[in-house]
Amino acid sequence: MKHHTVSRNKQVVLIFSLAAVSVFPVLTLGLAAHASTSAEKVKKETVEAVDAAGAYAGEKKEEFAARMKTNLDEIDREIQTLKAESEQKSTEARDATKKKIQELHVKRDELRKRYDAFERSTGKAWTRMKTGIEKAWGDVRTAYSEAKSELEAKK
Repeated sequence: MKHHTVSRNKQVVLIFSLAAVSVFPVLTLGLAAHASTSAEKVKKETVEAVDAAGAYAGEKKEEFAARMKTNLDEIDREIQTLKAESEQKSTEARDATKKKIQELHVKRDELRKRYDAFERSTGKAWTRMKTGIEKAWGDVRTAYSEAKSELEAKK
C-alpha cells in the first residue's frame, strides 16, 4: 500500500511539473512587457518613497535643531543668572560655585560643538548624532543643577 502511495505521489508531481514547464513559456511571453513596466513603476515609487522619507527626516531634523538651539540659548541665560547670583554670595560660596560653573562651561562647550557638527550633517548622519547631542544636553542640565545646588547650599 505504501509503495502504491509513493508511486501515486510521483505521478502527481510529474503531472504538475509538466504543466508548469509547458505553461511557463506562455506566461513569460505575456508577462515580459508587463514586467518591464512594473519594474519601472516599482523603481519610480521607490525613489518617491525615499524622497518622501528624506523630506520627513529633514522636517524632524529642523524641529530637533530648533529645540536644541532654544535649549542652548536657555542654558546661556541660566549660566549668566547663576554667575550674577554667585557674585551676591560670600567669597566661599563664589569660590565653590566658580568651579561648578567652569565645569558647566566645559559641558556646554561640548554640547555646542556637537550641535554645530549636527547642523552641518546631512542624510542619516544626523540621526546618529541626535543621541549624542541629547546625552550632552542631559550632562549640561545635570551640571547646571549641581552648580545651582552648590550656590543655594552656601550662604
